[in-house]
Amino acid sequence: MTLQTTHSTLPVILCGGSGTRLWPLSRESYPKQFHRFVGSHTLFEDTVLRATALPNGDVGNVNEIAIVCNEAHRFMAAEQAARVFSGKVHIVLEPAARNTAPAIAAVAHLFPNKTLVVLPSDHYMPTADTFIDCVKAALPATAQGYLVTFGITPTAPETGYGYIAAGQALQGLQGISGVDKFLEKPTLEVAKALLATGTHTWNSGMFVMRAADFLSELKIHASAVFEATKFAASKAKIETDFVRLDKVAFESSPSISVDYAVFERTTRAAVTPFNGAWSDLGSWSAVADLSTQLAASQAMLDQANDTAPTEDGQHVQINSSGNHIHADKPVALVGVSDLVVVDTDDALLITHKADSQQVKDAMALLAKRSPELAKNHRKVQRPWGWYDSLDLGSNHQVKRIMVKPGASISLQTHEHRAEHWVIIKGEAQITLGTDIKTYQRYDHVFIPKRCLHRLQNVSKTDVELIEVQCGDYLGEDDIVRYEDVYGRVV
Repeated sequence: MTLQTTHSTLPVILCGGSGTRLWPLSRESYPKQFHRFVGSHTLFEDTVLRATALPNGDVGNVNEIAIVCNEAHRFMAAEQAARVFSGKVHIVLEPAARNTAPAIAAVAHLFPNKTLVVLPSDHYMPTADTFIDCVKAALPATAQGYLVTFGITPTAPETGYGYIAAGQALQGLQGISGVDKFLEKPTLEVAKALLATGTHTWNSGMFVMRAADFLSELKIHASAVFEATKFAASKAKIETDFVRLDKVAFESSPSISVDYAVFERTTRAAVTPFNGAWSDLGSWSAVADLSTQLAASQAMLDQANDTAPTEDGQHVQINSSGNHIHADKPVALVGVSDLVVVDTDDALLITHKADSQQVKDAMALLAKRSPELAKNHRKVQRPWGWYDSLDLGSNHQVKRIMVKPGASISLQTHEHRAEHWVIIKGEAQITLGTDIKTYQRYDHVFIPKRCLHRLQNVSKTDVELIEVQCGDYLGEDDIVRYEDVYGRVV
């Protein structure tokens, strides 16, 4: 299968990864790209906005994008993309995690005649201007068959990024150089030496290249990836806005990054410098530094405009400095410095900024005792809304559930549990066996084991209810679906 777009340039947003260093906010079912760290948009939404700010030749801006994500995040990606972009969205579903080379290759097979602008979904850039300039600079090079990556101008001897050693400037291509070498994440001493040369940049993971040229190099340097993804794309199926790759074929691909598979081996790699503000927000220390920079910029702006600084009064710090607090509830810090405090409904993180790279190790230890801490928040997003697990015991669970206007849970039964529903907000249409009735605020419904049931919100406001589950097994896999508007019937 190949798909067509109405323009030659196609932004491709890679939406994998779980952001374990940003636990407990970032988790497997709700990773960092879907969270708001600064500003009014999530990192993913900001990436969509940057991508769709690219010019579409002489006719406005880009009006189509492709997103690569897994099954669990497909509705979250679709919903957030729709918040900021009204054009066509192709959501390509990865049947399994196979790293960046297979993900990009699958899209290249689906859109073989396009120039791909490949972007991670979790990077922060305050403006799109430098990004757009880099893409414009890269396009003439891609027309000559080069695969262009963006090299971030380093600001410090960073050990958490790979580096690119630029080669000779490419003749007739302004701002584009060949690549002499890709380097792995260095030690601090090596990073200091690389920074001193002035010719090394951070590897950004952003690329501009013609799909056909990328596939040509992939076939030479990683033929197993090429063949597996070609077959996976050829057997893909379209379900509304979702493109479902063939599971068996895609899973047969080696798991390998695009750097290892192609860019470190090809002679057609090129690099253009990215000199704008950028962060991959790879740790809480990076988030804290960004927040400090933005606060300082805002303070300077307030001073220039003779405006009183904005303070929310939420948190209190006494004899403390350099701390970063991410919490909805008031936090008081006394006599401490350079800490990161992150509070969620079910977990609390306190780390020194200098040790924030080890957060993933702490999460892994906690996850051995309670796997849910790595996978889900207490409040779990669903395509129809969300549920918040308020209390859990050996034979009962209490949830608060919200169903969005026009949304519906699946027509389903449970083998091991009965449920009590109490409507606390809105008006719901509930199927119970063969009966369909409308229930309003404070109405109660009892759902026995194995009873067919469904809740539909046919109103224009949210429906909320308290659900009490009782039974000998309360897992989320105790659901047999018969009808589902989201395609989850098994």
